[in-house]
Amino acid sequence: MARSGETLDPSADPDVFRNATVAYFRDHDAVFELRVQLCSDLDSMPIEDASVRWPEADNPYVTVATLPRQDALSPARVRFVEDRMSFRPSHSLETHRPLGSLMRARLCVYSALASFRMTQDDGVTVEPATLDALPD
Repeated sequence: MARSGETLDPSADPDVFRNATVAYFRDHDAVFELRVQLCSDLDSMPIEDASVRWPEADNPYVTVATLPRQDALSPARVRFVEDRMSFRPSHSLETHRPLGSLMRARLCVYSALASFRMTQDDGVTVEPATLDALPD
Protein backbone atom coordinates (compact mmCIF):
# COMPACT_ATOMS: atom_id res chain seq x y z
CA MET A 1 0.00 0.00 0.00
CA ALA A 2 1.73 3.16 -1.16
CA ARG A 3 1.03 5.91 1.35
CA SER A 4 4.47 7.50 1.52
CA GLY A 5 4.62 11.05 2.75
CA GLU A 6 1.33 10.75 4.61
CA THR A 7 1.21 10.97 8.39
CA LEU A 8 -1.47 9.01 10.22
CA ASP A 9 -2.31 10.13 13.74
CA PRO A 10 -4.01 7.48 15.89
CA SER A 11 -4.51 9.99 18.72
CA ALA A 12 -6.85 12.01 16.47
CA ASP A 13 -8.72 8.94 15.20
CA PRO A 14 -8.35 5.53 16.85
CA ASP A 15 -9.42 3.90 13.56
CA VAL A 16 -7.05 5.95 11.38
CA PHE A 17 -5.25 2.89 9.97
CA ARG A 18 -8.50 1.10 9.18
CA ASN A 19 -9.97 4.22 7.60
CA ALA A 20 -6.85 4.87 5.50
CA THR A 21 -6.85 1.27 4.28
CA VAL A 22 -10.55 1.37 3.36
CA ALA A 23 -10.08 4.68 1.54
CA TYR A 24 -7.09 3.37 -0.38
CA PHE A 25 -8.83 0.20 -1.54
CA ARG A 26 -11.94 2.10 -2.51
CA ASP A 27 -9.86 3.68 -5.31
CA HIS A 28 -7.29 0.96 -6.05
CA ASP A 29 -7.54 -2.64 -7.19
CA ALA A 30 -5.88 -5.29 -5.08
CA VAL A 31 -5.74 -9.05 -4.96
CA PHE A 32 -5.06 -10.72 -1.64
CA GLU A 33 -3.38 -14.08 -1.63
CA LEU A 34 -3.59 -16.29 1.43
CA ARG A 35 -0.43 -18.39 1.65
CA VAL A 36 0.74 -21.24 3.81
CA GLN A 37 4.01 -23.00 4.30
CA LEU A 38 3.54 -26.76 4.37
CA CYS A 39 5.65 -28.89 6.70
CA SER A 40 7.58 -31.56 4.82
CA ASP A 41 10.29 -32.48 7.34
CA LEU A 42 9.66 -32.52 11.10
CA ASP A 43 13.40 -32.39 11.84
CA SER A 44 14.02 -29.08 10.06
CA MET A 45 10.43 -27.84 10.55
CA PRO A 46 9.44 -28.70 14.13
CA ILE A 47 5.80 -28.17 14.97
CA GLU A 48 6.29 -27.63 18.72
CA ASP A 49 9.12 -25.05 18.51
CA ALA A 50 7.86 -21.78 17.02
CA SER A 51 11.32 -20.21 17.36
CA VAL A 52 12.67 -22.31 14.46
CA ARG A 53 12.36 -20.57 11.11
CA TRP A 54 11.21 -23.02 8.44
CA PRO A 55 13.49 -22.96 5.36
CA GLU A 56 11.64 -21.20 2.54
CA ALA A 57 14.16 -22.44 -0.03
CA ASP A 58 13.02 -26.02 0.63
CA ASN A 59 9.40 -25.23 1.43
CA PRO A 60 8.13 -22.12 -0.35
CA TYR A 61 4.80 -20.57 0.59
CA VAL A 62 1.86 -21.91 -1.42
CA THR A 63 -1.15 -19.80 -2.37
CA VAL A 64 -4.29 -21.48 -1.02
CA ALA A 65 -6.83 -18.74 -1.75
CA THR A 66 -7.20 -15.50 -3.65
CA LEU A 67 -9.67 -12.92 -2.40
CA PRO A 68 -11.37 -10.61 -4.91
CA ARG A 69 -11.86 -6.87 -4.53
CA GLN A 70 -14.69 -6.21 -2.11
CA ASP A 71 -16.01 -3.64 0.32
CA ALA A 72 -15.00 -5.59 3.41
CA LEU A 73 -16.02 -2.83 5.79
CA SER A 74 -19.47 -1.85 4.57
CA PRO A 75 -21.73 -1.14 7.56
CA ALA A 76 -23.85 -4.25 6.86
CA ARG A 77 -20.79 -6.47 6.53
CA VAL A 78 -19.12 -5.13 9.67
CA ARG A 79 -22.30 -5.71 11.67
CA PHE A 80 -22.67 -9.23 10.23
CA VAL A 81 -19.05 -10.19 10.94
CA GLU A 82 -19.06 -8.75 14.45
CA ASP A 83 -22.47 -10.11 15.44
CA ARG A 84 -22.69 -13.44 13.62
CA MET A 85 -19.27 -14.87 12.85
CA SER A 86 -16.45 -16.32 14.89
CA PHE A 87 -12.89 -16.95 13.78
CA ARG A 88 -11.16 -20.17 14.65
CA PRO A 89 -8.20 -21.62 12.79
CA SER A 90 -9.76 -25.02 13.41
CA HIS A 91 -12.44 -24.27 10.80
CA SER A 92 -10.67 -26.47 8.29
CA LEU A 93 -10.38 -29.96 6.96
CA GLU A 94 -8.91 -32.41 9.46
CA THR A 95 -5.84 -32.85 7.25
CA HIS A 96 -5.29 -29.06 7.35
CA ARG A 97 -5.87 -28.60 11.07
CA PRO A 98 -3.52 -26.25 12.91
CA LEU A 99 -0.74 -28.00 14.81
CA GLY A 100 1.57 -27.12 17.70
CA SER A 101 1.25 -25.78 21.22
CA LEU A 102 0.75 -22.16 20.11
CA MET A 103 -2.16 -23.18 17.91
CA ARG A 104 -3.71 -25.29 20.68
CA ALA A 105 -3.57 -22.23 22.97
CA ARG A 106 -5.07 -20.01 20.26
CA LEU A 107 -7.91 -22.48 19.71
CA CYS A 108 -8.89 -22.27 23.39
CA VAL A 109 -8.78 -18.46 23.38
CA TYR A 110 -10.74 -18.12 20.12
CA SER A 111 -13.40 -20.53 21.35
CA ALA A 112 -13.78 -18.68 24.66
CA LEU A 113 -13.98 -15.29 22.93
CA ALA A 114 -16.58 -16.55 20.45
CA SER A 115 -18.69 -17.99 23.28
CA PHE A 116 -18.51 -14.71 25.20
CA ARG A 117 -19.44 -12.66 22.14
CA MET A 118 -22.43 -14.88 21.44
CA THR A 119 -23.73 -14.41 25.00
CA GLN A 120 -23.67 -10.66 24.35
CA ASP A 121 -25.80 -11.08 21.22
CA ASP A 122 -28.59 -13.56 20.61
CA GLY A 123 -26.29 -16.57 20.51
CA VAL A 124 -26.60 -17.34 16.80
CA THR A 125 -23.43 -17.81 14.77
CA VAL A 126 -23.32 -18.13 11.01
CA GLU A 127 -20.65 -19.88 8.97
CA PRO A 128 -21.01 -18.63 5.38
CA ALA A 129 -19.62 -20.93 2.72
CA THR A 130 -19.18 -18.27 0.01
CA LEU A 131 -18.66 -14.52 -0.28
CA ASP A 132 -22.17 -14.32 -1.73
CA ALA A 133 -23.50 -15.29 1.71
CA LEU A 134 -22.09 -12.07 3.19
CA PRO A 135 -24.10 -8.86 3.05
CA ASP A 136 -22.83 -6.02 0.84
